[in-house]
Amino acid sequence: MAKPIQFEQFHLTVLVPRGLRDDECELIRSVVDAAHFRGELRRAIRGVFRQHPALARARFAITRQRPGRRSQFVNCTDQRKERGERRWAPSKS
Repeated sequence: MAKPIQFEQFHLTVLVPRGLRDDECELIRSVVDAAHFRGELRRAIRGVFRQHPALARARFAITRQRPGRRSQFVNCTDQRKERGERRWAPSKS
């Protein structure tokens, strides 16, 4: 079989609102980091490929590249530090 060539590339970006509490960020991070989540994503893409017979010979790969520290995509705590905000503390209610 001939070596495959890259025909097209798509990017999936996960965005969260600014100012999320650390526990909310950690919950989102734990979902995105989970192998189960990536498996579900892979199955969803596979299902879409199966709906289009023209893609029968095409293959896809899911790769992950975390942004570097200088990226605008940093964890929630780092965003607060950059803005000079204090760490989230639970309300006393």
